[in-house]
Amino acid sequence: MCAGIDDCYKRFDILGARDAVMEASRNCNNWLARIEPWKMKDDRAADRAACVRMAMEAVYVLAHLLRSDCARTHQPPPTHKCIAHA
Repeated sequence: MCAGIDDCYKRFDILGARDAVMEASRNCNNWLARIEPWKMKDDRAADRAACVRMAMEAVYVLAHLLRSDCARTHQPPPTHKCIAHA
């Protein structure tokens, strides 16, 4: 996954990089749905904790990779004042 994203950035293919990150996100979601850590009983608490930690780390990495694709939505208000003509 990372090599594909890196290749996209080297070619300035931002949309390709975003698509690769989104594919990784879908793969992570499918992994979580397949192992279902929320259904693990207390006797598998260590496995459940490991799954949750891996999921959190994946979200952390994916968020950093998607950050460059997110547009800045907050614009500060203009600092000039309108002058009313009399």
